[in-house]
Amino acid sequence: NGKDVGKMVELPRLVAETPIGDKVKVELLRNGKTKTVDVKIEELAETDQSNDSTPTATAQRGMIMGMRLSDMTGALRQQFNIADSVTGPVVVELDPDGPAARAGLHQGDVVLRVNQKSVANVEDLRKQVEKDKGNTVLLLINREDGNSFVPIRRDDDKK
Repeated sequence: NGKDVGKMVELPRLVAETPIGDKVKVELLRNGKTKTVDVKIEELAETDQSNDSTPTATAQRGMIMGMRLSDMTGALRQQFNIADSVTGPVVVELDPDGPAARAGLHQGDVVLRVNQKSVANVEDLRKQVEKDKGNTVLLLINREDGNSFVPIRRDDDKK
């Protein structure tokens, strides 16, 4: 909304300072191209609960392999420009030193499969990660430029 975000860590503060209900224009940089989207500022807890009736609608608070995920919401679709046809948990935060970031995951990536098993939400993903005890967890993710496989080494995991 006319305010520059010098570093990503500044964005949550700018959002928090914006009154709930305000509509703002946000300029995004995706694959070297600039895109402007209209965003309505809403209270996070209310958005998650009202847009999804499942008990896991709010983001899981713990990190999984160095990434914090959230079940898909309309706000996340808009924020990360995720197609309506794409479903699954969304990477909303990464530990920069964690195994997921080292493997190349980004904020806004959508996890479609874990070790060849489809995952619909964060709880599905958590169960699949805990179920398979192999050295590597193989994710199929969707990013704006398509789907790709990302292996994450468990021995890199510093839970």
